[in-house]
Order: sequence, then structure tokens, then C-alpha cells
Amino acid sequence: MALGDPIIAGKNTAHIYNVKDYGATRDGVTDDIDAINAAITAAVAAGIGTVFFPSGKYRISSAINVTAGSVSLAGESAVTSILLADGAGVYNMVYITGGNYTNIKDLGFWSDNGTKVGINLAVGKGGRSTYSDLSFIGNLSSCIIVHQSSPIITISNIRAQSLDLVTSAALADMEQVVWIETSGSTNANHNPTLMNISNINAFGPTRAVIYASGRTFGDACISNINLDGNRTGANCVAAIYFDGGNLYAENVNISGVHADGVTTYGVRLVNFSDTTISSLTLGGYISAANGVSIVNGTGISYLSEDGLYTTGSLTKGSGSFKITHPLDNKKWLYHSFIEGPKADLVYRGKVKLINGMASVSIDKSSNMTTGTFAVLTQDPQVFLQNLDGWSQVRGRILGGSLTIESRSNCSEEIGWLIVAERADPFIKNWGLTDDNGHLIPEWSKEDN
Repeated sequence: MALGDPIIAGKNTAHIYNVKDYGATRDGVTDDIDAINAAITAAVAAGIGTVFFPSGKYRISSAINVTAGSVSLAGESAVTSILLADGAGVYNMVYITGGNYTNIKDLGFWSDNGTKVGINLAVGKGGRSTYSDLSFIGNLSSCIIVHQSSPIITISNIRAQSLDLVTSAALADMEQVVWIETSGSTNANHNPTLMNISNINAFGPTRAVIYASGRTFGDACISNINLDGNRTGANCVAAIYFDGGNLYAENVNISGVHADGVTTYGVRLVNFSDTTISSLTLGGYISAANGVSIVNGTGISYLSEDGLYTTGSLTKGSGSFKITHPLDNKKWLYHSFIEGPKADLVYRGKVKLINGMASVSIDKSSNMTTGTFAVLTQDPQVFLQNLDGWSQVRGRILGGSLTIESRSNCSEEIGWLIVAERADPFIKNWGLTDDNGHLIPEWSKEDN
């Protein structure tokens, strides 16, 4: 078989089927679907093989079908080997309905006419599935869908962008970049036991980068996920949404403007048993959004030492810190959060009276810039304790200064505690407070 074009180094040419040798024109105008499916038919008949797409644009009028065997699809790169959907009738660009192993690599998927799915791995088919170094551009509803199929799924180095191929204008929401769908499965072997998903970048209107729903699956290892939505007036379910299983995620970045969303989450986890999330950054959320939502979690659900950062708010059912016990490294130590019906801040310290008087800079004692306490808080209250003797003391707060005085001319040490309510612009503009920044603790479930 004459190959004509360079192929990936190290491939066994006996199992490579070059679509150009089967009549593909790759000019972006001629329909190449018959040539592509002929190459796939040859690979399926052999039981194993890689269908190779040299650089070019391959217009297809229907789905590329893989029905059996260990058949892979590979191009030269995701920016030079392009599959171009022709007509709204192309529901799936690649449709995999059989086979033991599927590998799709170095291909670009372009659609400008309402094509629904880039790659669809069908119900109950396939063994191990690997999708890597792919780009999805245009008007796609979903980039990769895996239906109750592979026990081991690896997806890496994916770029997705919802835009008009002619004008480059943003289009309507892409539903999800990766959708793992296991609902309705009656065969546990059809549910993934291990998912490795990494380096997923979504740009433009996107409802979810990774969406996994249905029956319980096993471990999901996720890293380097980026969503830059730049979207207003639409609903974002979640950047990462998982229902069931164990999730290990790191380096997740969700940014852009998300306004007027109905249910917007950075990470949404439902029915999870063991969850570790590290290096999570959420930014630019304008709507009433939840950074991380964990529902019906059992076992351990926590953020690792790298921590969580959100420019929005975090709402939870309960909370605690968890550290290695300082006296026994075989134990965990838990403490619950201090919570209340006000957005209170706590400041404390000690000071020595001189001739019955003392003055404390609340900002300096708290390692803050001068003036911070005064603009950050409202309605402060001070509580005092004489640590050395029995002299009575009282305190007053003016601006960022605490003054303590005693009736006696004493030099005793005084412990002080200040509780003050937040008054910064964020708390006043938060959806759960009134115009003065006071928390509204009770809501109808129909309202929030």
C-alpha cells in the first residue's frame, strides 16, 4: 500500500490505512465520507489498524463509523488534519459502535451548521478509550460523549471553542466539552472504573467543561482544566459536574464573566465518597454562584493543602478544619467552624495598662494597613478581661483605635476581644444581605 504522506514515527505501516489512498481529496469541498469509511472498513476487516488523515480538510456529509476491531483514527495535528461537518444532518462526526480499543489523536473537528457531537462512543461498546490532542471548533453541542462504554477512559489535550467559523463571533452555549453518560446502564462493566482527564481548555460559551452523570463510576483523575466563558445571559451548570464515584482534581481554573445564570457552579459533586480538589481558582462570577457544591458526600470530601480561592461566595451544609493531630500522627484532628447569623469578624490581643490607661491600634495589632478596620467593619463591640488583678476596666472604639481605661492607677495586663460586622462593598452587594450588609438568615426555598 502506497502511503504517500508522512506518518507518525514508529507506526507499523502494515496496520496503517491512509484515507488518501482510498480516494479522500482533503480539499474541504468534496465529500470525503465514502473514502474515509472505506479505509475504516479495511481496518475493521483486519481487526486492528490506524486510519491516518494526512494534513487537509475532510468534508463529511454523515458520520464516520467504527463498528468493530481495535481501530484508531489519527491525523498529523489538530490544526492541520481537519474534519469538517457538511450539513445539519451530521449528528455525530465520529460514531463508535463497537471495538475493543479506540484511540483518536491529532485531529480537528469543525462544524458551522448545528452538528451535535464531535465524537460519540456508543452504549455498551469499546474497551479502553483514549482521546488526545484534539480541537473542536464551531457550532458543536458536545465535543466528546462516552455512553456506558469503556472501563478505562483517557482524555487529554483538548481545546474547544464555540464560534462562527466565518465571522469568529461567539455562538450559543456548547453543552459540554466532555460528557460521561452512564444513566440507565444495567451492566456494571459498562460503567467507567477509571477516568483520566487532563489539559482541557474551553473558550467561549460553555455550559460544562466536564459533565459526568448517571450511575456510580470509579475513580476520576482530573487536572489542568480551564474554562474562560466570557458569557452573559445563559445558564452554566458547572465547569466540572460529577454524579457518583471518586474525584481527584487539580489545577482547575474557571474565569470570565457569567451573568444572569440560573445554576452556576465552579465544581458540582453529587453522591461522592472520596474527593480531593487542589489549586482551584474561580473568578469573574457575577451571578449568585456557588464555587464548590458537594451534595450527599460520604467519606472524605476535602480540598488539599493547595487550597481553594474564589472571588464569589462559598455556601455549605457544614464545615471544619482537618489536620494531622499534633500529638499523634496516626490521628486526624477536626474542629468545626464558628458560624452565626451575622457576617462577624473577630480581633483579639493583650495590652499593658500604664497609669490605668492603654491605647491599641487595631490595624497594627492585626497586621493590617492603617485605616482598614474602620472601612471594613460596622457596629463593633469590645470585651475585656483583667489578666493580672481585680481592677475594673472599660473600653471604647473610635475609628481603628481601642482605648482602655481603669478607675485605678494600675499597670495590669488586659486581654481584649472585638467582634465587628463586615461592611465592605462585597458583603453589601452579596445576594444574601440587605443594603447595609446585614445577613438575611431565613429564605423561602422558592427564592434561594
